[in-house]
Amino acid sequence: MKIIVGMSGGVDSTVTAYLLKKEGHEVVGANFDFAKSNDKKDLEAIKNNLHIKVVYKDYVDEFRK
Repeated sequence: MKIIVGMSGGVDSTVTAYLLKKEGHEVVGANFDFAKSNDKKDLEAIKNNLHIKVVYKDYVDEFRK
């Protein structure tokens, strides 16, 4: 089963993705940035360490409008 996990780059979402992948699910991380508050380096590290796809979308300009 493919499961999308909202990824903040923090511990909770990372452990969730890890546990779901360990159970055999196909995990895709999704991160939507509304305030330039996300560190893409953390998301890249999670992606590389867990071997999952992480989709990042910058919505800062749209959110400010």
